[in-house]
Amino acid sequence: MSYNITVTNQGSLDAATVVVEDRPQAGLTYAGLNSGDVTDNGDGTFTLNNTLAQGASLTFNVSYTIDATFQGTSLTNVAEITEDDGDDEDSTPDNDVPTEDDQDDETITVDQTYDLALTKDLTSAGPYTQGATVSYNITVT
Repeated sequence: MSYNITVTNQGSLDAATVVVEDRPQAGLTYAGLNSGDVTDNGDGTFTLNNTLAQGASLTFNVSYTIDATFQGTSLTNVAEITEDDGDDEDSTPDNDVPTEDDQDDETITVDQTYDLALTKDLTSAGPYTQGATVSYNITVT
């Protein structure tokens, strides 16, 4: 499972000191970053290594694995710009407001199934006679 995160500078000034926080829901485990343009800070945040020029975009890819014991049917991952040099005119970094353009939430569907199996074995080998008690072990997995 991987997400492309794109940061776009829609303004007329270059943007510096841009930090993106990626907040996966419990059930997703961080697997890695695929970009030389971003530094993994080790705490779920990523710092753009360079100034983002006016009109420019930078895309980086973050990978996760879905936990083997996850029991839900969907998982949400939130990415938000949590720091910048203070000149963003239409949003406030790190305020967790999904309607601002500095945050994007992505929800995936997780297919869940179960597969039951049953086995039945005699507890002891015969021969059996009339009136004998026959015992079985029944195992459901």
